[in-house]
Amino acid sequence: MDPRSIESLLGRFSSFDLAPDRTEAILVDSFEKVKEAILLIKDSALLAVDCEGVNLGRHGKLCLVQVATRDQVWLFDVSTLGKTAFASVDSKQHSLKSILQSPTVRKVIYDVRQDSDALYHQYEVAVASTSRVQEYLRYPTPPQGRHRAIAPAF
Repeated sequence: MDPRSIESLLGRFSSFDLAPDRTEAILVDSFEKVKEAILLIKDSALLAVDCEGVNLGRHGKLCLVQVATRDQVWLFDVSTLGKTAFASVDSKQHSLKSILQSPTVRKVIYDVRQDSDALYHQYEVAVASTSRVQEYLRYPTPPQGRHRAIAPAF
């Protein structure tokens, strides 16, 4: 990925105003709340996503999926909801699963490997269109000299 596109992507997130006095994280722990959240998230072009769990990965337990848009943060309680967290909420089949799998919705995820592994092996969610933020943070400018071979990763 071109580092300028990552800069642009991160620049869009730098304008996020998630001040604690104005934005609260919403706990999504019922199907009704899943519906409300998905109907608000579904039209977003850019999301920040993170997963939490116990020994997160294919053999661990996914417990929480955090999703942030420009205006709001949702905490999907996967421990409580199970597969319901990823269920369709309307006749157009909108769901957390469809959003995470959408190639048109950019997802900024720090170290997507374990999150993606857990989502796929536990809930059959194949995350698409992600940005590898940790690589950008490791090399804020494209590598030069003998390390230039890794530059195409950006």
